[in-house]
Amino acid sequence: MINMDDNDSSIGVNEEIYAILGHETRLKILLNLGELEGTTSTPVTFSTLWKQTGVRDSGKFKFHLRKLADQFITRSEDGYYLTYIGRLIRRAILAGQYNPDHLALADILAESSCYNCGAALVVSYDDGRLRLRCTSCENLSYRITIPPSALASRDVETFLDAANQRVRTDIALLAKGVCPTCSGPINMERRNPSDAPTENFYVNHICKQSDDRILSTTIGELLLVHPGVVTFFYNHGIDLTEMYCWEIDFCVSDEYLTVISKDPWTIQFEYSLGDQLLRVSLNEEFAITDLSISPDGVN
Repeated sequence: MINMDDNDSSIGVNEEIYAILGHETRLKILLNLGELEGTTSTPVTFSTLWKQTGVRDSGKFKFHLRKLADQFITRSEDGYYLTYIGRLIRRAILAGQYNPDHLALADILAESSCYNCGAALVVSYDDGRLRLRCTSCENLSYRITIPPSALASRDVETFLDAANQRVRTDIALLAKGVCPTCSGPINMERRNPSDAPTENFYVNHICKQSDDRILSTTIGELLLVHPGVVTFFYNHGIDLTEMYCWEIDFCVSDEYLTVISKDPWTIQFEYSLGDQLLRVSLNEEFAITDLSISPDGVN
């Protein structure tokens, strides 16, 4: 494990990086090199990159190219190619994450319905946040962080499909203690109810590298990735993998949860289908300690 305070040069915010990228020509070199890499299996030559970038003065071009060296661009005997960090930054720029002219949606009617009252949900999107809100009870059913590029060239339905897959991927990583942003380790902690978007029980997932809350999930969402839970529903004709997370009742409601003990903290999830009862126990670290299926009504 690497601690940010112990090694500031390898992890964390590096002001020099922002200074390097804060020039139009350098960003243009970064973007053009990535584009050229996609057309060849060999490193990009100096002359090809210079021509593509369109800087007339070769001395100025070399100066800016040297500024990007090592951290963002690597040079070999045959030419130049992006480093891993360079590719990540290029993808983030093209994804629109740093674009002030972001795409937005305003209260578009969705086909999904509110779990609380059954009324229709509306979709809104702005500043990287997708929100699904009830048209009747004003319940905030779901909120997802997703880059603007997910909305580009998509209608509302396919955008929601992409958002659902995005949040499922994030949940799968978080359930295994992996940060979806940096792949570093995650801490899980119970969220203060006064700070939560709904009355449900939430788990904060804190990245150890950035000390930032990456995502908050319900207990039910963490159960989505457990094979025993998925199989139980599938055996009763319900394919959880084909459903929107906000349409799965135990993901948006604590109705199926019971706090068994507070010292040590233990919570139990129970769900009945047909004549069977699924019971899942979780400890204070939100790890599943027991999963059982029994005839419904049998303790």
